[in-house]
Amino acid sequence: MALTLHAPVNDYRAERIAVTAAFAGVEIAITKSDMKAFYLSTPQGNIYQSGAIARYVARLRSDSGLTGNSFYESGLVDSWCEWCAHDLEPARALWLFPVLGFTAHNPKAYNEAKKDVATALGFLNKMLLNRTFFLEIKLR
Repeated sequence: MALTLHAPVNDYRAERIAVTAAFAGVEIAITKSDMKAFYLSTPQGNIYQSGAIARYVARLRSDSGLTGNSFYESGLVDSWCEWCAHDLEPARALWLFPVLGFTAHNPKAYNEAKKDVATALGFLNKMLLNRTFFLEIKLR
């Protein structure tokens, strides 16, 4: 199956998709450009947005265990994906983008974002106190 990821240059989300593909054992070609949108070209058509693309790629190989082996496990996987997308990544972006020169520095937003990242990582630490992994899913 020929899959091509079209992604912005120097965008961490392309790397996240590439790592997902590697763990799933799915080959994808990556084409980077100055555009801002992500899409994956598949034989059936295009899929848009980095999170949806990563989940699609992971689901191509259900035997990889990346998406869980039941509806419940799949829901747990989606829960952590959503946590990253909505609790960690926005705060991380507000904190780091000014440092990297991607956005203008706003001291109030910067300081709040640092606190929000610390809160999110505190939650993660609490969740990992008694376990090694986010989820422990048995491979089929």
